[in-house]
Amino acid sequence: MRITALAAALLLTACASGEKNKSRPQIPKGPWSLASSVDGARKPLAALEAFEIHRGTFTNSKFAASNYWQAVGTYQALAGDTHEALEAFGKAAAGWGNAKQTLKPIPENFPIRDAIKTILTAAESKRAVFINEAHHIPRDRAFSRRLLKGLYERGYRWFAFEAYSFLDSKLAARGYPIEKTGLYVQDPVFGMLVRDAIRIGFTPVAYEDEGACDNSRKETCSTQRDMAQAKNLEERTLGIDPEAKIFVHAGYGHIYKNPTDTWKPMAWFFVNSTGLETISVDQTKLREKSDSTVEDSRRHAALERYSPRDSIALSDVDEQGKVDYFVVHPTARYEQGRSDWLTDWSNRKLIDIPEILLTGSAPLMVEAYSVSESTEAVPWDRLVVRDLENPPALALPPGRYIIKSTDGDGQARGEAPLSL
Repeated sequence: MRITALAAALLLTACASGEKNKSRPQIPKGPWSLASSVDGARKPLAALEAFEIHRGTFTNSKFAASNYWQAVGTYQALAGDTHEALEAFGKAAAGWGNAKQTLKPIPENFPIRDAIKTILTAAESKRAVFINEAHHIPRDRAFSRRLLKGLYERGYRWFAFEAYSFLDSKLAARGYPIEKTGLYVQDPVFGMLVRDAIRIGFTPVAYEDEGACDNSRKETCSTQRDMAQAKNLEERTLGIDPEAKIFVHAGYGHIYKNPTDTWKPMAWFFVNSTGLETISVDQTKLREKSDSTVEDSRRHAALERYSPRDSIALSDVDEQGKVDYFVVHPTARYEQGRSDWLTDWSNRKLIDIPEILLTGSAPLMVEAYSVSESTEAVPWDRLVVRDLENPPALALPPGRYIIKSTDGDGQARGEAPLSL
């Protein structure tokens, strides 16, 4: 790997030649702190390069390695490396010891349902739709974006998302996310989800727990967090509009309707407090993985039996009652280094990076910013160029953009206008 100035700074240690009064640079305690120290939210390539330098430090046990690869996968997703993000989480799962998930088989004559139509039909008579995401899979955010218009037409006016930080109080008025909107929202696909929700007419809602765990309480820290999330969600929607219909985009098991022996999820608290009828939709259990042999057996059965061209919804075939539907997305295909759903599910087109930006040495980070938004905005697209001779393509909707390239230190390499 090319050693950047950032890399050199991270590797620097104080000399052991008697200079005892000189301070020794501190290595962050973990990969997430390391990413924060290099402004990884805005410079994910810098975070990825820092991760590589400190890989040995953060992978000296199975637990540490799993945490490390989760961080790598998260920042690869922020950088637009969707396939590499799957690879990283595959390595993280190997450390968990339960990589393969096998649930109750799908019955032979189980009906195939179009996921979008199924969810929207079910949502008509409900007051809240809970849907989850895997934080390293931007496609889950793109799918939620496809639901926005149909839910709005069915009376939904509140869009609550776990990744939204209460620190950004001006999001609705501004109309687009910035760095303080939240870490995961730095993903351009998440940015599009938020922009479209506001444009359509949704009110964005931040409901994440804003406090610290109270170890004196009997509830686990996880349960305390979900309890606070549910309370915030109720107060910031139904507390303002008692007739509100709410679309909630959360992470993993927070949307589950049933508790476990050690954990009560946010959706369970919300339903028990409000008494409202809701639906929960899971995108994570039957998700695509880098190694298809450790994917859930029901994903394989659905894809082999139906060969769907688009996402399908399966009812709660394991009969555990945690969710109403499991979504199965087809395995992603790639063109010019980009996932097919980026263009199939939107009006984005693949566009070559201006050649003037492909100079110097790789890797480079290339980002597209709308000329109508401030420089603080989350970019409309972002990708990493690791081979200047064979770069991936930008994926953008019609508009006027400034395309910027930076190196691994976050230093500007160049910019060029682009109109589509």
